[in-house]
Amino acid sequence: MEKCKPDAVSDHFTQGDLKHIFQLLEEKIIAFVKNELKRFKKIVSPDYRENFNDKEQDESDAREGALKMALHFLRNMKQKHIADKLQEKEKLDVFDLKKYIRSDECLLRLQPVVEESQKALLNNCSIGEEGFRALASALRSNPSHMRELQLSENKAGDSGVKHLSSLLEDPNCKLEKLHLSYCSIGEEGFRALASALRSNPSHMRELRLSYDKAGDSGVKHLSSLLEDPNCKLRTLHLVCCNITDEGFRALASALRSNPSALRKLWLNGNQLGPSAQQLFSELKKHPNCKHLQIYGL
Repeated sequence: MEKCKPDAVSDHFTQGDLKHIFQLLEEKIIAFVKNELKRFKKIVSPDYRENFNDKEQDESDAREGALKMALHFLRNMKQKHIADKLQEKEKLDVFDLKKYIRSDECLLRLQPVVEESQKALLNNCSIGEEGFRALASALRSNPSHMRELQLSENKAGDSGVKHLSSLLEDPNCKLEKLHLSYCSIGEEGFRALASALRSNPSHMRELRLSYDKAGDSGVKHLSSLLEDPNCKLRTLHLVCCNITDEGFRALASALRSNPSALRKLWLNGNQLGPSAQQLFSELKKHPNCKHLQIYGL
């Protein structure tokens, strides 16, 4: 009996089948992309807004997200002029994660949307170290755009703040307001934050760190920032940060050495002893510190 030989026709059919399968896949993928682009175009269209009322917030949020994704792609395609005109027309400056799902995973998915915002409302959004890492990475791609980050009541810890500090030390970072209250930040986090801001001290105007674990050591790190003549910080919140007279002495000394910057200082809920109260009373009488308002003395 003659031994069977490899069937060339069978090989031919196999290659043909593969070609046919990939052709079908290509057609399906192209059809899917076209349909998605039509839907995207509909959402981004100015007329889309008129098709829903105030109660239909989901549609409004979807449109905002889609527009910001469009901005992201336009900038990546070097169409900055068109992106800027679209952003100016639509006023797409604020990103609020609470409109979506409050999680690290959602923040990761919406990185392009965050990049196109000037103000990010991320308070109480269950953001942990992974989310802070992703946020810092996203903002480093366009560090001069973001102006305000509200991140209070999240699970940052020292690790999360260290990731954020890598953004803050970038000379191109123009962030002006940073809220990190109730974020479980300890001495290591305060050290990283102060170090980053000393590297780039001329933009930050408002820093909220209330109910964190600063202690005297953390406040000493911040004081090294405040005594920098290039520091332009105007508002500092340190409510209930477990600060004692040792930390207050460092803070008062820093403010005396650079009295022209800070305007408002919140110290409520700390262990302010008689000697520290005396220090701040004398500080307020300093001719260059008359503008400084201290709350909680």
